[in-house]
Amino acid sequence: MPQSENKQLEAIIRGFANHHRIALLRLLADRPDLTLDQCAKALDLNVKTASGHLRELSINGYVDKQADGRSVHHSLTQRGRAAVGFIEAMGEDTT
Repeated sequence: MPQSENKQLEAIIRGFANHHRIALLRLLADRPDLTLDQCAKALDLNVKTASGHLRELSINGYVDKQADGRSVHHSLTQRGRAAVGFIEAMGEDTT
């Protein structure tokens, strides 16, 4: 595999390489279309912390945001679902 592909993969993985981001991805895999407040409450996170991590996940293409009036609902993109599959597969290796 060329070095440029390795660097590209590193950048992709770095987009979710944080325990809060992993928790948010797993949450949205189980419960799609949650608002920021719902995500923060479900994971016992400060709203500002959850917002920052959801923003990064969105920027990196893992989470889609859909406005619904004054609310914004979050769901996984295809890349987000693939990341959850990767996370779950890696988790199986640690048991």
